[in-house]
Amino acid sequence: MPPTTRRAPAARSKAEARFHELVDELKLLTVAFPHLREAYDPEDLPVNFLLKRGADRAARPAKRQTKRASKTSAGSRSRKA
Repeated sequence: MPPTTRRAPAARSKAEARFHELVDELKLLTVAFPHLREAYDPEDLPVNFLLKRGADRAARPAKRQTKRASKTSAGSRSRKA
Protein backbone atom coordinates (compact mmCIF):
# COMPACT_ATOMS: atom_id res chain seq x y z
CA MET A 1 0.00 0.00 0.00
CA PRO A 2 1.48 3.40 -0.92
CA PRO A 3 2.27 5.69 2.00
CA THR A 4 -0.21 8.33 0.78
CA THR A 5 -3.19 5.98 1.11
CA ARG A 6 -2.20 5.09 4.66
CA ARG A 7 -2.08 8.76 5.64
CA ALA A 8 -5.33 9.71 3.94
CA PRO A 9 -7.71 8.64 6.75
CA ALA A 10 -5.60 10.40 9.37
CA ALA A 11 -5.38 13.56 7.29
CA ARG A 12 -9.12 13.47 6.67
CA SER A 13 -9.95 13.14 10.37
CA LYS A 14 -7.55 15.99 11.21
CA ALA A 15 -9.13 18.16 8.52
CA GLU A 16 -12.63 17.39 9.83
CA ALA A 17 -11.56 18.23 13.38
CA ARG A 18 -10.06 21.52 12.20
CA PHE A 19 -13.20 22.30 10.20
CA HIS A 20 -15.38 21.78 13.29
CA GLU A 21 -13.05 24.01 15.31
CA LEU A 22 -13.42 26.75 12.71
CA VAL A 23 -17.21 26.39 12.66
CA ASP A 24 -17.30 26.68 16.45
CA GLU A 25 -15.08 29.75 16.31
CA LEU A 26 -17.33 31.30 13.69
CA LYS A 27 -20.37 30.69 15.90
CA LEU A 28 -18.62 32.38 18.83
CA LEU A 29 -17.73 35.36 16.67
CA THR A 30 -21.27 35.80 15.40
CA VAL A 31 -22.55 35.66 18.98
CA ALA A 32 -19.95 38.19 20.12
CA PHE A 33 -20.54 40.50 17.14
CA PRO A 34 -24.18 40.06 16.03
CA HIS A 35 -24.11 43.22 13.90
CA LEU A 36 -21.64 41.52 11.53
CA ARG A 37 -24.35 39.14 10.36
CA GLU A 38 -26.04 41.98 8.51
CA ALA A 39 -22.74 43.55 7.37
CA TYR A 40 -23.02 42.18 3.84
CA ASP A 41 -25.75 41.96 1.25
CA PRO A 42 -26.34 38.41 -0.06
CA GLU A 43 -26.98 39.91 -3.50
CA ASP A 44 -23.35 41.13 -3.60
CA LEU A 45 -21.85 37.65 -3.19
CA PRO A 46 -20.03 36.17 -6.20
CA VAL A 47 -22.03 33.80 -8.39
CA ASN A 48 -19.65 30.85 -7.89
CA PHE A 49 -20.02 31.23 -4.10
CA LEU A 50 -23.81 31.15 -4.39
CA LEU A 51 -23.65 28.07 -6.64
CA LYS A 52 -21.38 26.23 -4.19
CA ARG A 53 -23.64 27.10 -1.29
CA GLY A 54 -26.65 25.50 -3.00
CA ALA A 55 -24.74 22.50 -4.37
CA ASP A 56 -25.16 20.43 -1.21
CA ARG A 57 -28.91 20.91 -1.31
CA ALA A 58 -29.06 19.95 -4.97
CA ALA A 59 -27.04 16.77 -4.35
CA ARG A 60 -29.49 15.46 -1.73
CA PRO A 61 -32.63 13.74 -2.94
CA ALA A 62 -35.78 15.74 -2.34
CA LYS A 63 -37.95 14.56 0.52
CA ARG A 64 -41.45 13.63 -0.49
CA GLN A 65 -44.15 15.23 1.55
CA THR A 66 -47.10 13.00 2.16
CA LYS A 67 -50.54 14.11 3.14
CA ARG A 68 -51.99 13.02 6.44
CA ALA A 69 -54.78 11.10 4.69
CA SER A 70 -52.34 9.02 2.68
CA LYS A 71 -50.56 7.92 5.86
CA THR A 72 -53.66 6.29 7.28
CA SER A 73 -54.39 2.81 6.08
CA ALA A 74 -57.47 1.91 4.10
CA GLY A 75 -58.62 -0.33 6.93
CA SER A 76 -58.64 2.44 9.50
CA ARG A 77 -60.58 4.70 7.11
CA SER A 78 -63.21 2.02 6.55
CA ARG A 79 -63.60 1.46 10.32
CA LYS A 80 -64.46 5.12 10.85
CA ALA A 81 -67.40 4.90 8.52
